[in-house]
Amino acid sequence: MTAALILVILTATSAGGVSAAFVNGLDAAGCKETGENVRAILESGDIKILELGCFRGTATFEKFVHGTPPDAPRHSYRITLKDDNVTVEPVKDVASCKAAPAPKADRKNAQEHCVTSTQKMLRKSARLRG
Repeated sequence: MTAALILVILTATSAGGVSAAFVNGLDAAGCKETGENVRAILESGDIKILELGCFRGTATFEKFVHGTPPDAPRHSYRITLKDDNVTVEPVKDVASCKAAPAPKADRKNAQEHCVTSTQKMLRKSARLRG
């Protein structure tokens, strides 16, 4: 699979978890601009940003919808950020994600997050090299 830029937005939830949002289909300039706009919106709402950046990846997601109801279905993912790459893998739930970390080879110099998102994954990540 060909890697593309994905804007990855990770924020802290009031319950102590991590919420993820994704924007696919951006070029480098568009990803940077969209990221700056999202950062300004989140910071103006006093939302704690854990990570916000453009990463190379192969996962694709449904379009983000603002104002989803609090009881909207949530999907659980393991997100691994390493260098400028992102891998997103669906998991059963956050608890099982935390209980079964990724293999050590995948975790060296990587940030790993167990998250939920209202966005459904359309295509899974493939391991990127480089």
